[in-house]
Amino acid sequence: MQRITITLDDELLERLDAHMRLAGTTNRSETLRELARRALLASRNEHDGDCIGVLSFARDNDAPGGGEGSTSLLGARHDQAMAMLAAPLDHRSHLEILVMHGRSAEVRAAAEGVFARRGVRHGSLALVPVRREQATHAHGDAEAQPHVHLVVREGFDT
Repeated sequence: MQRITITLDDELLERLDAHMRLAGTTNRSETLRELARRALLASRNEHDGDCIGVLSFARDNDAPGGGEGSTSLLGARHDQAMAMLAAPLDHRSHLEILVMHGRSAEVRAAAEGVFARRGVRHGSLALVPVRREQATHAHGDAEAQPHVHLVVREGFDT
């Protein structure tokens, strides 16, 4: 490990210290290492590859077209859909979380389509790079069957 020296303005240092307290890290070096690691991984995620995408957003049911929810998206992309959670927040709004798999460009496009819908706010997308592995084995007492495992990778270029 190498030691480096950096200079931060007072406001940025206050924000770093606040992040450190919230994240539960024990010192500034540990906090900066974690932030740098995440930023570098995020920049590597710009490549196209197989991924799991986690979309989260708030949806206003009363907005025109807002009552459709995510089920219409999942029906249209049933081959990519893995799971959906809709949690009511109040009489008008839901928090929705969609889990999809596919090529990252396709998942990003699906997310942008969701985020562009009327009544959708605070959209966020997290991509987890994966590779597909063919496997044949039994689960429980069942006979061995071929199936696919999604194995998490460090980044899209690894």
